[in-house]
Amino acid sequence: MNEHDQSQWFDRFFAATCILFLSPLLLVRAIIGLVKCGSVFEKTEVSSPDGEFNLLRFSGFIRGRKLAFLFNIVANDIVLVGQGTLVSEVVARNRYADGANAEPVHAKPCLVNLNKVQDKSGTCYEEHNVAVLTNRNKISIMARYALISLMVPNKRFSRPDKFQMLGTSVDNLTLDGAIELVVNSATSKSKTRLAFVNADCLNIAVKNDEYRDALNNMSRIFADGIGMQIGAQMLGVDLKENVNGTDMLPKICKASIENNLSLYLLGGKPGVADEAVANLSSEFPGLNVVGTRHGYFSQDEEVDVVDAINESEADILLVAFGAPLQELWIDRLSSNLNPSIQVGVGGLFDFYTDRISRSPKWVQDIGLEWIWRLKQEPLRLWKRYLVGNPLFLYRMHKQSKNDQHCANFRRFSNPHKAMSSPNKRYRRKQNRWLFKIYLQRVGKRLTDITASAIALLCLSPVLIIVAVLIKLESKGDILFRQKRVGRYGKEFSMLKFRSMRSDAESIKSELAADNEVDGGVTFKMKADPRVTRVGRFIRRYSIDELPQLINVLKGEMSLVGPRPPVPKEVDLYGSLDRRRLEVIPGITGLWQVSGRSDTTFEEQVALDIDYLESNGLMQDFLILIKTVPAVLSGKGAY
Repeated sequence: MNEHDQSQWFDRFFAATCILFLSPLLLVRAIIGLVKCGSVFEKTEVSSPDGEFNLLRFSGFIRGRKLAFLFNIVANDIVLVGQGTLVSEVVARNRYADGANAEPVHAKPCLVNLNKVQDKSGTCYEEHNVAVLTNRNKISIMARYALISLMVPNKRFSRPDKFQMLGTSVDNLTLDGAIELVVNSATSKSKTRLAFVNADCLNIAVKNDEYRDALNNMSRIFADGIGMQIGAQMLGVDLKENVNGTDMLPKICKASIENNLSLYLLGGKPGVADEAVANLSSEFPGLNVVGTRHGYFSQDEEVDVVDAINESEADILLVAFGAPLQELWIDRLSSNLNPSIQVGVGGLFDFYTDRISRSPKWVQDIGLEWIWRLKQEPLRLWKRYLVGNPLFLYRMHKQSKNDQHCANFRRFSNPHKAMSSPNKRYRRKQNRWLFKIYLQRVGKRLTDITASAIALLCLSPVLIIVAVLIKLESKGDILFRQKRVGRYGKEFSMLKFRSMRSDAESIKSELAADNEVDGGVTFKMKADPRVTRVGRFIRRYSIDELPQLINVLKGEMSLVGPRPPVPKEVDLYGSLDRRRLEVIPGITGLWQVSGRSDTTFEEQVALDIDYLESNGLMQDFLILIKTVPAVLSGKGAY
């Protein structure tokens, strides 16, 4: 049996095993489809290089439809991993096409597309033979894709050249792009300082201002590891590739030989750098390493170390002190160092000796190399990985939320400073401000829920009496439901006691000429002929508004806020008027206690914007207090 047949049989065996273990779930899903839709499967005709087949999905638009793809894998219609079209895309293309018009696919459809995994995870699979992937390759590729998909929500990602992570500016480059940068800078004698950062480095930088400043002074910072990949995607950023020193060093060696560049290795325990050079020279004949030095030297010896590096006339200096020492050292002495490329490489030299082994490729592919490192040095690394990794993800979650807050409240803050300032005092001030906004919202919502629930309970006799009077006076519904526009333009049904004839809306256009509100946006008449006798009384004392306590309880309105407009009024709004829609509308507000319907539309907008820019729980309380005499006086109510 050749490799291609082995790969096919692995896919079929894997799918059959999944069907066996998931058989109870598959049976339930089949019964649901049969009961709801009259058939177990929904079939899509697909034309592939191996002939036509029916792509199966369980019937019914509920979860679990795609589990039926397992049967297609057993039938050898589709494969687990490949470079063909994703089965979900095949379904989308051919959903409404019959067999004759179905769009053909030029390669066997796959559940997981290799190129999409590479784009999503930042891992390069160029060494794999795509035509025949080994079973271990398939498992590692699917595992890495599942890991990223589970930890990062589905959303569109951007690929900026530079972005901020926890106050540190990170460059978004491919490995080849990084090598090109090194070669160009070295050959042109342009001094360039480089650093690699992973989750642990950024955790240190959050607490160590000096280290964070040193990182931000670097020419380029490369993202290293699965943690950086997940953290970037939390921010909506897609890393082009995982750029780490271990993968980069062989490429630097090749580029150095091709471009006649020299290296100097500084760091590690005594003898480590020399052993690494011996191994690299045997792997890359012609490699020009002009000097080495261990990293255990005193402050007094530092001048001699710098002189030795400069006398070697090296083009590339690799510093392996570990973070944050190496970046701090480069930042402090860069102006005294002659090499064009100065880069901190952490424990890189140990990987090119027999001291530390690197994880197998399949472990690297699924992004779990850190587990391999933890297994090798558990006592030294347990805190970095078991505590540091969750802490990093928590901090990235906070940054993503803060970035959203900065976008939502950009009128009140400087978003550039919020996104990029390394100043710890400013970040604390920003976090306190955001927390204050959050507490105000929570407090306002709790007040609304408590007050509206108590008010509905206490006023229930009044509500029942008014409902009976409305029903006795005129035909029609007791409650009047009207579409109103709430926060950010979201429409909802606002409740009021019906105070007009049942045909009030149909004759409103006939009375438009008698509108007594300036501007023509809102409609009010003192002697509106549509208002009933009961309606005139409940309007005068705002009793008709009491059912809106139900809207408050549901979260559609608040006790205090701008009054919600009808959609036709919003269509006439200018840009300034639309600012009223930036807060939850209320039963009462500033203009209700400042003249009610006697105020002009422009005055209403001005008062609402004043409330929006200075709202707080104390102001809401004062408005509620002022509402009582305003309602009892009946002034401006009609």
